[in-house]
Amino acid sequence: MKKILIIFLVMVITVGAYGCGQKEIVSKHDAPEVEEKVALDEGQREIVDLGGNVVKLPSAEKLNRVVIISPPIASIQYSVLKDTSKIVAVHPFTFKNANPQIIKNIFKNFNDIDTSFIKEFNISTESVLNLKPDIIFYYGQQEKKGLESLKIPMVDFMKPKDRDPVAITTEWERLIRDIYEVKDGKTIKEEWEKVNQELSTSLEKIGEDKLKGLMIFNNNSNKIIVSGNNTYGDYCMEMSGLVNVADSIVGKKEVSIEQIYQFNPDIIYVFMGEPASNYIKSIDGQDWSKVNAVKENRVYDVPEGIFSWGAPNADSPLMIHWMVTKNYPSYFNEDKLMNTIKEYYDSHYNMTLTDEMIDSIVKPNKERE
Repeated sequence: MKKILIIFLVMVITVGAYGCGQKEIVSKHDAPEVEEKVALDEGQREIVDLGGNVVKLPSAEKLNRVVIISPPIASIQYSVLKDTSKIVAVHPFTFKNANPQIIKNIFKNFNDIDTSFIKEFNISTESVLNLKPDIIFYYGQQEKKGLESLKIPMVDFMKPKDRDPVAITTEWERLIRDIYEVKDGKTIKEEWEKVNQELSTSLEKIGEDKLKGLMIFNNNSNKIIVSGNNTYGDYCMEMSGLVNVADSIVGKKEVSIEQIYQFNPDIIYVFMGEPASNYIKSIDGQDWSKVNAVKENRVYDVPEGIFSWGAPNADSPLMIHWMVTKNYPSYFNEDKLMNTIKEYYDSHYNMTLTDEMIDSIVKPNKERE
């Protein structure tokens, strides 16, 4: 049985990048192999990104035009810098998969940020060059396609095979801090430690009486994709005291409605596709009425704050708090959750949330109900 125990390893000198480990609240990691060092020009420095690449960078004050290909990374940058003025372009999912009210408050330069340089994940090299970026952030080689020949610093935020939300978000923030040479401010590591302190004791009391959970990654055009073993959704379920009924599946895979009947989860979380309310009402070609979670009206849309909580981002510690209040409401008070969200946004984003804004975060599809 996995415990919510945050174990942060001492960062490896010059690398500081985590690797893949067991599904505890923090994995044990090995440092990636790094490329041979090359001579630096005056004023340059080196960092090692999460793909193990040695990247030469100018001083932080010269990094004023950033293109962010990987959607969640913009939330981490804002959490560290409390500013979006350096961002000249982002993947459109950065905004599409986030709360419109939050984005409007955070991205004061929203109308000036380009999203046309990329379609799905097909990048126009010419469009990127026209943006005159000082640096580009990407996630894995797939997102780098077409950019390999550019003489622009590019930083990989993908640690292969690692889906642990604690390790991922901590390492993303560590990398952003290294890039912009930022040392002060509250860290996401501290927030994960807070999650451990506030939730672990109560979750231990649940013991073996854990509910069965299912994360619907996407349900669109009659294709039901679930989060199986070693996925972000899997970690979130286990960290919040659930047993993932799709644990026998590796990664994110399509399943049939008949498999859902066999899983028969007690609680369902919906990331993308059909909203939670439709599982209770009806979905063409799918009869969910036989599933316990639907019978008990325990199907929930994943919240959307600075980014969707269904993927790792700067809000990720809040995802665990929120899930626990849904999983075991008798143990965890929802009013306390509201205060936690308010305090988090105040300390990490310098943003004062109204009750209406919090409601829009935790109920992203309220208008569709």
